[in-house]
Amino acid sequence: MLEACAITKCFGATRANDAVDLEISPGEILAIVGENGAGKSTLVKILCGLLKPDSGTLVVDGRPEAFHSVSQAVSVGIAAVHQHFALVPSLTGLENIWLAVGGNRRDLVQRAQKIINRLGLQVPLDQPIHQLPVPFQQQLEILRALVQNCKYLLLDEPTAALGSQDADAVRRLAGSLALSDHAVVLITHKLSDVLECAHRVVVMRQGRIVGNWPIHETNAAAISDAMIGEISIPSNHNCLPNCGRDVVLDVQNVSCSGSAGTAGLTDVSLQVHSGEILGVAGVSGNGQEPLAEVVTGLKSPESGKILFLDHDVTYHSPARRHRLGLAHVPADRRRYGAAGALPVYGNLCLRRYRESALSPKGWIRSRIWKQFATDLMKTVSADWPLDFQTRHLSGGNLQKLILARELDASPRLLVAVYPTRGLDVRAVSQTRRILLQSRRAGGSVLLISEDLRELLDLSDRIIAMSGGRIIGSVEPGQASAARLGQLLGGG
Repeated sequence: MLEACAITKCFGATRANDAVDLEISPGEILAIVGENGAGKSTLVKILCGLLKPDSGTLVVDGRPEAFHSVSQAVSVGIAAVHQHFALVPSLTGLENIWLAVGGNRRDLVQRAQKIINRLGLQVPLDQPIHQLPVPFQQQLEILRALVQNCKYLLLDEPTAALGSQDADAVRRLAGSLALSDHAVVLITHKLSDVLECAHRVVVMRQGRIVGNWPIHETNAAAISDAMIGEISIPSNHNCLPNCGRDVVLDVQNVSCSGSAGTAGLTDVSLQVHSGEILGVAGVSGNGQEPLAEVVTGLKSPESGKILFLDHDVTYHSPARRHRLGLAHVPADRRRYGAAGALPVYGNLCLRRYRESALSPKGWIRSRIWKQFATDLMKTVSADWPLDFQTRHLSGGNLQKLILARELDASPRLLVAVYPTRGLDVRAVSQTRRILLQSRRAGGSVLLISEDLRELLDLSDRIIAMSGGRIIGSVEPGQASAARLGQLLGGG
């Protein structure tokens, strides 16, 4: 058994974990849920040796342990797969495993292949990581942990970046590991993960455990109430029609290549009108992210044309498009949406720091920046410490920061890619409200999401993508999640 006894961890005045007691048994799937900032990820980092607790004890199989490194935790059978993978992109899968394990490569291949065959994994060992789609990278992380004789596997948001089919595969894999006497810990926001595969659920709030039940003794409503209490998720259905006839974005017959393992774009055409939320549905890897990249200027199309407010922006830089009124919330908010080493106020000023109002005569004036950031935080009802390093913000707070910065200048078009991925219920609600407020103010939104319910709730119109092509469109009032799912599946 793995036990956490009175674990406490503070970051300044913030008590991330407050006397947490937890037991994890082999053969068990334990789900840990809670809002962003509830202390889940901090607890996982302590369990796997990434962080040292301020007080409290870890006990592994009856022996007290004090981890000073990840390798110490691995040596006693504890390994974590984090939401942001720790793989070297230029190396192959086998080389990444060898970096962690060492030894004879032929023996290593045999050990890895036995695990692949036993669990039905599909991960190729001879391809560079950057050529593998996200589900295969995740399988490789899990395989690396198992090759190191992991007994306690900690999965941080394992389905956050996956479509429904890949998420089902992860849940089945967790079940197979539990049957082979591994302990699996799921840190998740998705109640579907909890209800479909967990044996027990622990609810955290403000650094404490406030609920701990066998899964057959609870339900989704009870878990949600324990996390945050009752909360409404905004929907677009009750909004008055706000779409104008003016075309804000006109994508004409655009084609481009995709990254390895994912589709590019093939002859894609679409229009977004003023005051419209256009939803883009599709299973992961079917061209949604290349679409966002060519619209925002991160990728140049190989053919076709992109018009924004009647300007030909096909080969314009992201900065030029932003000056015209185009904003972007990227899929990977930590890697592309913010500079983690900068303080909160620095990130909030990133779009405007060149302006003379913030930097008179080109000089940085921190007092002016901080006042600007304080005013900007009020637009999203936030009150973060201005000097707090952005990398320490929870996922929901980081998303609010990015939205506040991107919507500051009232853009004509916001490209939002998976804007609620990995967020808890409260953060999802806040993010949706911000998107709808932008729409009511006359802005347009290109909403890319794999959550069919979210698309139906927020969109004025939905297009479906498969294999890099637009395969159809539906009106939310005339469609259901089942109908949209059938369309994506070729029905």
